[in-house]
Amino acid sequence: MMNRTFQHKISVQALATLLTLAACALLCFLNRTGLTPVFGLVCLMLGAAAVDRMIHSEYVMTQDNHLAILRGRLARPLVINIDEIVAVRPVRGALLVAPHVIIEYGMGHVTSVQPADTTGFIKEIKRRQK
Repeated sequence: MMNRTFQHKISVQALATLLTLAACALLCFLNRTGLTPVFGLVCLMLGAAAVDRMIHSEYVMTQDNHLAILRGRLARPLVINIDEIVAVRPVRGALLVAPHVIIEYGMGHVTSVQPADTTGFIKEIKRRQK
C-alpha cells in the first residue's frame, strides 16, 4: 500500500474565528490604553497559530498502517495505528460546530479530524482495517 494524504478542510467557523481575532487585535492596537496592546499581541499570536493549523493540517495514512494526524507546524503529530481504531463516524456541522469526523481508538481515546473528502477518508480507513 502507498501513503495516502488527505487535506484539511477549512470551515466557515474557522474563518469567522480568524476574522474575529484580527478585528480584536486591530481594536486593541487602535485603543492603546492600559494592557490593550498586550491583548492585541495575544490575539495576533492566536491568529497566527490558527492560520498555521488551517493551512498546514493534513492526515496521512502510511504504508505501515498508521494514521498520522498533522495539525500544523506548531503542534506535535498524533500517530494512531489503524488497526486500533474502534469507530469512525462523521458528524454534521451545526451553527458553531464545523463538520468533522470522530475517531475512537485504543482504550477510550477519541480525536476529531476535518478532512476535505470525508467519505473517501472513512472508506480508506475501513479498507486498510481489512
